[in-house]
This record gives sequence, structure tokens and C-alpha cells, in this order.
Amino acid sequence: MSSRRQFGRFCLSALLCAPAFRLAQADPLIEGSGNVRWRHFTQRMRQQVISPYGQPVRILQLGDSHTAGNHFPDRIRHRLQYTFGNGGVGLIPPGRIGRMPSSGVLVTPAPQWTMRQLRPREPRDEGGRPVAGLGGFVGHGLSAYQTIRYEFTGLTGPLRFFIYFDGYDLDPPFFKLYQGQQERRPVDEKIAGRSVFQLPATKELSLLARGKGDQARLFGVTALSKQPGVVFSSIGLNGASLSTLLEWDNAVTHWQVNDYAPDLLILAFGTNDVVNINFVPEKFQQNLQETAAWVERHAPEAAVLLLLPPHTPLHGPKTHHDLGTARTLMSRFAVQQGWRSWDWSAVTMAQGMSMFQADGIHLTQQGYEKSGEALAKAIIASLHQRF
Repeated sequence: MSSRRQFGRFCLSALLCAPAFRLAQADPLIEGSGNVRWRHFTQRMRQQVISPYGQPVRILQLGDSHTAGNHFPDRIRHRLQYTFGNGGVGLIPPGRIGRMPSSGVLVTPAPQWTMRQLRPREPRDEGGRPVAGLGGFVGHGLSAYQTIRYEFTGLTGPLRFFIYFDGYDLDPPFFKLYQGQQERRPVDEKIAGRSVFQLPATKELSLLARGKGDQARLFGVTALSKQPGVVFSSIGLNGASLSTLLEWDNAVTHWQVNDYAPDLLILAFGTNDVVNINFVPEKFQQNLQETAAWVERHAPEAAVLLLLPPHTPLHGPKTHHDLGTARTLMSRFAVQQGWRSWDWSAVTMAQGMSMFQADGIHLTQQGYEKSGEALAKAIIASLHQRF
């Protein structure tokens, strides 16, 4: 057992006393009292310190370009896993994105494998919703029999592996999974477009797509182990708003979230709802209500943390006013839902333009890392709050 865990077994509050943990004076705390789901989440997190033999705690962050750049969620992941242990990998996109999350897996697609963002004419389900995974990404081969290799680091023990896919004009299986030279057979194929594998400890897997193009489309995979600690997955999309989240509402996204079973869901939207859209408070309130319904459909057991968007220093008074209105609506809505909120603008306003890139919207790498550190510490501090 590591000295960090031994120390934590005797005194959970030692986490708050460590020099590396200390909150800066301007760092915001998590607001709101939460509900029974928050109590469950905090109990699970405390258990990671008290006992190193429990089940992992899973956290899922969904958001816009602030999340998609991965500097922000990667720092949250690093701090929480350093403090509570690394619980494994989690959600993996159907290919390589610009900057992959540092979640303990190296994804290497074949040269003829491609991944694209959902297009307007993609197939839709019976409810008219696009058929794609979380983030709206779809991967496929430009020619048949393309592979994706997954190399894992830090995994111990058995692995439960999920594949989410769509295929046309092929007899099953659309995708084959190999551990070394050995083909692995799924233990569950009861749901169309979802295969579940129970695997022994592994460092590398290969996924073979038998078809090309729309013959075999991959929406994502998930790797879950039972090792204790924190699993932190993040999916962001440039330009996403709350209404974008509502597009990720089909059978694929349901099973992705349901199988991952997050203990905490972090929603990091709001900037584009004001900056890129004609902001109407009533419409924004309606999107918040539909977001709550989305959460109830897909993650009914998860605690929810709503991130209030950072300020935009180069925009005019109207944008600043509308962002303030959005934050107020989000904060009030979180209280009504039993969610909790964290005001990101308290961090960015304290630091000023030094945190931002030239566009005054996106943060620098250092700005995102400071923000991620502040949020991770706020999550840890919340474990000592009583409800």
C-alpha cells in the first residue's frame, strides 16, 4: 500500500492539510447542498481513502471546446487520481482526436481508419435523433479490415470491454476483438449494436472492422476495471451548447452512459449559449430543463455538478451581462434540481487576461491547468461538507 493511502486511512482531513492541496484565496468552492446522489458520491470518494479495496468511482465530464482541448479535464483527472488512486481508463473515442485525454490508453488506428464529426445527413433513429455516440463522433474504415490498437498502462486485474457500433449488409460480428493473436468472444450481445467482453488482465487489444464506410461504423468503446481509485472520462465538442447535449440522445449514447455508470456527471456548457447564439433567457431555461430530463434518462443515479462558464474579457457589456444572467439561471436551476455548481468565472476574473488566448474566449494551457487544479481541489474540499 502506498504511503499516500496509508496516511489517508488514518485521517481523511490530511488531504486538506497537504501543501499541494491548499486552495488559493480566490478559488471558488462548490455551491449548493446537493441531494442523496451527492451524499452517495462523497461517501464513495471518502471510501477510496479509508479502504484501498473498494470499487472505483467514475466521473464523466461533458462539455464544449473548454473540455475538448483536454488540458482542463486532464488536470482534474491528474489531481483526483494522484489523491485517490487510478481506477482505470473509461470511455474511449472511436479513433484519435487532436489531443487525446491522458487516461491510460494509447489509441493507434490503422492508416485507412478515419473518424469524423457527425454530419447533418447521418442516419437517424425512429425519434429523429442522429445515430452517433457521445461527442457526435463516428469512426469507420476507408477500406475493409482496418484495425485499431489499444495499449493500456496501469491496468490491473480483469477488464470489462464494451463496443458500440452500427453495421449494414454484414452478418455478425461486425467487429472482432483480439487479445494478442487470440480472438475474444463477447459474453453479451443481447442489445443490437453493443457487444460486451469479459477479459483477463491485458496490456493490449486490437479491434478489427470487417466492413468499410457505413458498412461498419464505430461509435466508441469503454474499458472498465474493478481496481480502486478514480476513473475520469471527458468528451467535449467545439462549439457545443446545452442544445448540443440534447443531440446525444439515442440508444447508443444511452448505453455508453449507462454502462459507464458515472457517480458524478460534470456538465461544462454555457459559453456558446451566450457567445455564439442569440441569448434568450427563456430558451436557455428551457434547455436547462431538457438537460435535466436528459440526465434522468441516461444517468439517473449520478450526482451532477454544473460548471458556470468563465468570463470573456474581450467581449462587450451585453455579452458580460448575458453571461451573468446565464450563470444566475444555472446556479438557481442547480439548487432546484439538487445538483451543485461551481463558478469558473471566479477563477478567470481573479487572474484576468493572463489566463486567456488572444480570442478572449479560450484559455491558455496554463489557464486551463490552473482552472482544472482549482476545480479538483474544490471537489476534494466538498467531501468534508455536511449535508
